[in-house]
Amino acid sequence: MLGVSAELLMKWLIARFIAHVPERKRGEFERTREQLWMKTERLFTTFVNAFEPHYCEIDPELRRQAEGNLQMVETLIRINRDDVGHGRLQRIDHEMVHGYLISYLTLLSIARQLADAFGADACSFYAA
Repeated sequence: MLGVSAELLMKWLIARFIAHVPERKRGEFERTREQLWMKTERLFTTFVNAFEPHYCEIDPELRRQAEGNLQMVETLIRINRDDVGHGRLQRIDHEMVHGYLISYLTLLSIARQLADAFGADACSFYAA
């Protein structure tokens, strides 16, 4: 279930980001999202790269946290889901589950703050 939740978190953050960019750029990002919807790893990589230029719009501490931790969402997806979204059977011990859950709570907080920072109609990156 952690892989499912991480994938949905990523897709929610992508939707918030798309709402953040100006109308003239939004269609390009929406087409990319549609094309990569079932290719989770490529979808994630593409949009993390798209987020990076916008980090200049957010608080430096949040930027540091996002840069340092968003890859963990990809890791959670990769080890718990395959590229078409099926769960993977794996042997896992209680300590690993506990560690993943604690890390995931931190990721949820960072994603929420990042989504709030990517508020709709607040984009200055494409202002020119």
